[in-house]
Amino acid sequence: MKNVKTELEGFENLCVSVKDIIECRVETSLNEISITSLCNLPNEPCSIEEFLKLADETAQKAIIQLSK
Repeated sequence: MKNVKTELEGFENLCVSVKDIIECRVETSLNEISITSLCNLPNEPCSIEEFLKLADETAQKAIIQLSK
């Protein structure tokens, strides 16, 4: 019984650690991803090529930011 209680306490500590990791790391990362803009719309009309260039530049900046 003593060993079972010790193991259950260890398991409980593991569960708390996993919960903290999920809340602090995973949810924070998912929130950061969800608010990251992958494309800024231009203020004035532009060609498809210009739009693709702007979208690519914005996405590249987002990739760098999210990888940090």
